[in-house]
Amino acid sequence: MNIILLGFTFSGKSTVGQLLAAELAYHFFDADRLTESLFTQTHSITKTVSEIYRSYGEEILRDFETQALTTLQGVNHTVIALGGGGLLRKQNRELLKALGCRVYLHIDFNVAQERMAQLHQPAYLTGSDPVLALKKVYRQRLAIYEDNADIKIITAHKSPQELVPAIFKQVEDSHVRT
Repeated sequence: MNIILLGFTFSGKSTVGQLLAAELAYHFFDADRLTESLFTQTHSITKTVSEIYRSYGEEILRDFETQALTTLQGVNHTVIALGGGGLLRKQNRELLKALGCRVYLHIDFNVAQERMAQLHQPAYLTGSDPVLALKKVYRQRLAIYEDNADIKIITAHKSPQELVPAIFKQVEDSHVRT
């Protein structure tokens, strides 16, 4: 069984994913890092997903993202942290559905906004008002996350360490029912 963590930018997918993988003695893949690695192999230059987005556009980024998810088909006992936009393509949604249990880490918009102020502004935010742009993308993606999750975890007021047992319990419960 695989566990795929999905959710909005800054929801903690990578941090929680690493902790969950360690707790379960699973492998861990960060889809963004795998996307970057495939881009580097193809172009012989190193770029982050943000740099790929800015330099080559969203379509090229999504192409490499789909390629990364395709390479994960057949893995087992793995936790995968999906990039925030990883569900935007129908093909990716289908790949992920076949790959494992999809766990949506729901983050409140205000928390996402605070983390953006502390960390960095995502490449997809353009215009003079990044908060308004973030809110627009947040609203657009919520339904996609909801519609493509097997399990929803509310992350509010929980540390990554507290989320791990909550995720494990819900995944275990849902796996028993199927």
